[in-house]
Amino acid sequence: MNKEKTFEYGDFQTPEKLVISIINYLISKNIQARTIIEPTCGIGMFIQHSIGNFTKLNKIIGIEIQKNYTEKIINREWFDNKLIDIKNANFFDIDWDELICNIPTPLLIIGNPPWITNTELSKNNSKNVPIKSNKDQLPGIKAITGDSNFDIAESIIITLIDRIHMREASIAVICKLSVARKVLIHCWKKSYNTTVAEIHEISAKHYFNASVDACILIIQFDTTSDTKVCQANVFSTAFFKISNTIIYENDILISNYYDYQRYKHLLSFDTKNKKIKWRSGIKHDLANIMELYQKEGRYYNKLNELVDIEETLIYPLLKSSDLNKGKSITKYVIVTQRTTGQDTNYIKFKYPKTWKYLNDHISLFNRRKSKIYKNKPRFAIFGVGPYSFNPWKIAISALHKDRDLNFIFLPYHDNKPVMLDDTCYFISFESEDQAKKVYQYLLSDEVKKIMNSMISWEDKRPIKTRILNLLDINDLI
Repeated sequence: MNKEKTFEYGDFQTPEKLVISIINYLISKNIQARTIIEPTCGIGMFIQHSIGNFTKLNKIIGIEIQKNYTEKIINREWFDNKLIDIKNANFFDIDWDELICNIPTPLLIIGNPPWITNTELSKNNSKNVPIKSNKDQLPGIKAITGDSNFDIAESIIITLIDRIHMREASIAVICKLSVARKVLIHCWKKSYNTTVAEIHEISAKHYFNASVDACILIIQFDTTSDTKVCQANVFSTAFFKISNTIIYENDILISNYYDYQRYKHLLSFDTKNKKIKWRSGIKHDLANIMELYQKEGRYYNKLNELVDIEETLIYPLLKSSDLNKGKSITKYVIVTQRTTGQDTNYIKFKYPKTWKYLNDHISLFNRRKSKIYKNKPRFAIFGVGPYSFNPWKIAISALHKDRDLNFIFLPYHDNKPVMLDDTCYFISFESEDQAKKVYQYLLSDEVKKIMNSMISWEDKRPIKTRILNLLDINDLI
């Protein structure tokens, strides 16, 4: 298979040794199946090794979008056309309600869905993508920016779970650890009867030469039980012994329940009445023009063009990488609005040099792809408000991966507030004393422990405003 096709479909074929280990473990757990479905079956490794191991088996259904793979399966010596039904089809074109409604149970969904996001597939013009929907019902801007990006595996697994959870069924799939957590949250939010939920961590580097946190996700559903257990056992070494248990409570996935219970008093779930809220930084999607640097006292953009504009709308800027590495101010950003939606025509009259500079690059502004700029004022930005201009800030990178939590205290810089980009989160203050008091609190061990109990560090953006805003700092201000 060529590299282009591998990239297009997020294709990682499962090594035979791992397939055998998974099937042997399922058998040892007395997980049986009369019907097996492998939704993206590839070259059929799971199908091959299911034959003869599941003693009640009378039907295997394999779905695969790539015809060269389905032809290989049909021509294998172990293929049995009475037992195995191979469909050359796109998973997202199948009527899964019709396919699943009459199949014999117990049912087992097994396999290794694609390790790629919908955005990555779309960039490659792949047809192997689901119909876009705001499945998590994200509010406003989050629904049409990065927060709505998701793994294709997540969509495949949830599509199937939504159709099998009321039946005698199990699922055993290889996926990213972040996907496994999202799938479990989906099940628990929906109050599905997950009688068994296990995450078996594996080395993606060893099995797939991929640098990602991966696992085997196993879920069993029980239609006869009214017990809804929102917890999953985590095995740091696949099939060996339980290393941790994750819990779902108060709409939060808790990775360390002991610390969560011990320091839960530091949280406030009434987020609507918070005086100070964590927010993301500025989003402009045009770094070449909007971001500047200084050389010999003069401003240049990233195209190395000399930028001669009024100082008023130029602010010091820090990004995630700057926060993580403790860098000093070397970047600047043009802030065209003080509130989201503000008419930018004022720049024409108050700051004519800036207006000319921006209009000289109007074609680049018009090519910004995000839908958030549609029907918005010329040169619009997002993630800006009165809070952006407070003199004292505390910030953290959304991409931060250090469990020690690297909160950064940001005072005025050259008599201007420091701006953050949209890969950072911050809170801001008018009072220096309040800012320093909150900062010292955020550095405390108890804050680190409660935060670590709720953060999923394998996520691309492990730090989230939703988690940060649970911290109760009202009494400090």
